[in-house]
Amino acid sequence: MIFRINLKLRLIVLFKSLFYKLNEKQTSKLNHFFLKRTNKKYCDFTSYGRVGLIFLLDYFKKRFPKKNHLIVPSYYLPEMVNIVYAKNFNVSFCDVRLDTFEIDLSHIKKLINKNTIGVILPNIFRSFKKQNEILNFLKKKKILTIEDCAISFDNFKINRGKKIYSGQKSDFCIYSFNIMKEVSCFYGGAILYNDKNFKYFMNDINKNLKNFSNIILFKQFIIYLVLKLLAVRLFFLAFLPIFKKVYEKKISFFLKKIYPSLNYNKSAKLQNNYFTRPHFLFLRLLHLQTINRKSDNFTLRKKINIYYYKKLKLINSKKIIIPDFYDFNFQNYLDFPILVDDKYRFHKFFIKRDIELRLYHYYNCEKIFSKKTTCKKSEILSNQLVCLPNHNMITYAYVDNVINLIKKYLRETN
Repeated sequence: MIFRINLKLRLIVLFKSLFYKLNEKQTSKLNHFFLKRTNKKYCDFTSYGRVGLIFLLDYFKKRFPKKNHLIVPSYYLPEMVNIVYAKNFNVSFCDVRLDTFEIDLSHIKKLINKNTIGVILPNIFRSFKKQNEILNFLKKKKILTIEDCAISFDNFKINRGKKIYSGQKSDFCIYSFNIMKEVSCFYGGAILYNDKNFKYFMNDINKNLKNFSNIILFKQFIIYLVLKLLAVRLFFLAFLPIFKKVYEKKISFFLKKIYPSLNYNKSAKLQNNYFTRPHFLFLRLLHLQTINRKSDNFTLRKKINIYYYKKLKLINSKKIIIPDFYDFNFQNYLDFPILVDDKYRFHKFFIKRDIELRLYHYYNCEKIFSKKTTCKKSEILSNQLVCLPNHNMITYAYVDNVINLIKKYLRETN
């Protein structure tokens, strides 16, 4: 498929949520579900995933009046980095490792100073082993860890018979539940933590929040219906030529709709609709999709990624670089990331053969915000990383076809 539609929110669940009312016991059970999963004491639901970071940074300003330094990954989502700048923190960008595509602990060590409050750690490519190294080091240094688990809701490692989910060992854990996430609720997020003083802070914040806009919710509902329609093969095939043309000709207007971060301009202004309480529909949808959850999507995608890895390891070419995943745990498994010599040529080759790749992932935020390019490896990922498809419709035969096309690409571009 050229334009992967991977919506987790089913129409039957959406319809049920319209007539589903949460009582106090069910709300308490929903909170307990998240607290148990992340091994935290407190949970607050927010209108967006990134709103948890906004409130957390406001709290840092109050708790650490003489400190204002945060370390963020250079290869990251610009919208998240903008929040840190909007709150007037001093930012240091941390580079990545080219062998794992994950944030580099050795660079973190160089960036730490006496004013460092914390480090933002997005859970994208990291393995359980490497994650623990970073978290344990920062804990010893008494530096707070903010784990962005927006795309890793179901990620876990089994250790001594117990499931250890992403976010369990960090000080603060942030989830997102927008349309394309593993648990989809149109909008909404959550922040989980153990800091009692932050709970008092959030209680005061929640008292003054406005209601979520029904207009914004309706717009997202329309987008959802359009994407659901495109998931029907008949409609998808009808729009297929248009999608091909958009990618082949790099039509910026449509590409910016598909990849919103392409339209990103540095701005300190935060959206007013961030500062609203979660819509009641969000909590209903969240309850219906999480309590008694029995999803095996994580396991299925993990098997596909391991299959990709084994097949790609057999390809001997300097034009293709694959990450070393160590133990294949704590990835998001939404895609399989690789580095290629020319991602636009590589993408064009596949698009002509009806294979959709994620062309734009994250970006070198250091270049966007400071106009510098000292994080050389992040720049390489920004320019050369593409993601091979992985979702619950992918089969081993599909992966074999992708691998054969990669081999054909390498032969034709030698």
